[in-house]
Amino acid sequence: MEALSERRIARVELRPAEQPHVEPGQNVAPSVSPAGLVLIATWQGLATGLIEVGILTLWLQFDGSAILGSLQLSRHFAWMIPLSHLVIFVLISLPALVLGFFRPRLALRITVFAGSFLAYFSLLSMIKGMFSWACALLALGLAYQTTQITLAHISGFRRMVRWTLPALFGLFALCGYLAFDRVILHERRNLAALPAAPANAPNVLFIVLDTVPANRMSLHGYARDTTPNLKRLAARGVKFNEARSPAPWTLPSHASMFTGRWPHELGLEDGRTLDSRWPTLAEFMTKRGYATSGFVGNTYFCNSWYGLARGFLHYEDYYEENVLISPEEALKCTALGRWVIKLVGSSYLSRPESVHFPKDATRVKRDFTRWLDANPTRPFFTFLNYIDAHDPYQPPLDREKHFGLKIESAEDFELIRSWHLLNKSKLTPRELTLVNDAYDDCLAHIDEQIGVLIDDLDRRGRLENTYVVITADHGEQFGDRNLWGHGGSLYRPEMHVPLIVFGPGIPAGKEVAAPISLRDISTTLLELVGASGKPSPFPGRSLVRHWTSDGPITPDTVLCGVDATIKIASTAVWPPSKRGPMASVIVDGYNYIRDALGGEELYRVEGDPTERQNLIASPDVKDVIDRCRAEFKRIYPAGRQK
Repeated sequence: MEALSERRIARVELRPAEQPHVEPGQNVAPSVSPAGLVLIATWQGLATGLIEVGILTLWLQFDGSAILGSLQLSRHFAWMIPLSHLVIFVLISLPALVLGFFRPRLALRITVFAGSFLAYFSLLSMIKGMFSWACALLALGLAYQTTQITLAHISGFRRMVRWTLPALFGLFALCGYLAFDRVILHERRNLAALPAAPANAPNVLFIVLDTVPANRMSLHGYARDTTPNLKRLAARGVKFNEARSPAPWTLPSHASMFTGRWPHELGLEDGRTLDSRWPTLAEFMTKRGYATSGFVGNTYFCNSWYGLARGFLHYEDYYEENVLISPEEALKCTALGRWVIKLVGSSYLSRPESVHFPKDATRVKRDFTRWLDANPTRPFFTFLNYIDAHDPYQPPLDREKHFGLKIESAEDFELIRSWHLLNKSKLTPRELTLVNDAYDDCLAHIDEQIGVLIDDLDRRGRLENTYVVITADHGEQFGDRNLWGHGGSLYRPEMHVPLIVFGPGIPAGKEVAAPISLRDISTTLLELVGASGKPSPFPGRSLVRHWTSDGPITPDTVLCGVDATIKIASTAVWPPSKRGPMASVIVDGYNYIRDALGGEELYRVEGDPTERQNLIASPDVKDVIDRCRAEFKRIYPAGRQK
């Protein structure tokens, strides 16, 4: 009897409190003990979190476009999301828990309603394009109905909670194990299973500067000395004076460099991922026995969910991805947590660890060298992405050197922070000057950090047998043609980027004047590491011929294209890419641009650096126009434009 009594006491938290006498027809809500309220909130939080994990997994597996535009998750998300929901739901239930000692029926109603509202709001917030107010209104209605149904069947609900809660905790533990296996153990197993690398295989360091046009670099003649270190490094190897990005925004540009494919082949409209049909440079280097790694400052479009991490053994696209796990990171993984963070205010969002946080150049360098020290034996292939020059153009607060104006007042900080939202036509001359000066400061900071990195590798003895490639994924508009930002056109400020290559056997101080495309980088690196004799998985031609050939070199057609317009900075005119897919080809020293409506432009590559003289109607270059049109038709698929 005593044992039976103890078991009954142990289950009291989920038993209804003693009901008072109820007159016929009187509607009195049931009640649950305070401990039972906590269990209900725990069940609601775990269930909501596991449902969110399931939805994310299915969307990522079958239709990443549905949510990838808003994702920026740690790869530990499978356990972080349920844990975050568990903590949030329990914390929200605490006031009801206190109330439960005095008004148990009201406390039960509040607990069920609050948990139902949070669950519906969190899951609805995952839908791309749903406004928060719409999610809240719909969640309120659903929560009210759920509460009514639950209280009407409270006994059955209590039994479900009692019997399914252990299973939910079991699923939570399984998610934690699978995440640990995927993030930590998977990398170790793959590293141990690598084949032996070729003897004396050279290292490869591939550096991409995010949002850096050639015309803002002293390396390419800019009046301000923004890139003295890159200029110094270019003197050690080959500088390409007319390198062109395949696309004017990050994702298709990086994907093209990694695969050697033109952007229109990859189908990377906004929200799409890199198709696994196309082999990547990292996959090839890993199969060759290289320790492959990526460290990115652009944690949005360069994150692993977009497919750019494919083939890398180690890829850090998140803040302290494999080193530090914090409550903030766990909160950012959930749709509900990201909404809460947005409510905190601009002071929080301006921090590097905010919702769409980048990683600065010093952190990228630190993470890379830490990984390099842990992998001293194998040759490495490493990709670094520096985003410090991307808007908002906010140089480090401790930076002492400045070009022109310095960001000091609260108004200056707000201008820089909200730059992408502002109507540029309403800015004052001082504000425009401040932004331009701030951008140059950011670019100079990247240049300093690259100099520090290269000198550090030199001191470690890891540079002697290393090929270094430094370029940019695209440029940036600063008012030319009243255009701002990037992703909106195929004009020179967005497409002309730096490219320098140096390393063993590469001649020092050579410059290449011929226009080239960054999509040829993958094939070039294969030749540099001695793998060009095998059938190449990448199209295009190696750029090595530009410094090894004694005779004239037949130029390749350079294609640039944009299929999807990303969010464009406010302008007074519609950018050309708003009209639909467009492309350009460089043929015989002329840049031919054709937009989605069939509009044509033609500019000389040399002699018209600002692209002011449109020659498309000039009878003097009719033969050139015909050749450009024929080449455009050959290389760019019909039907993409009118």
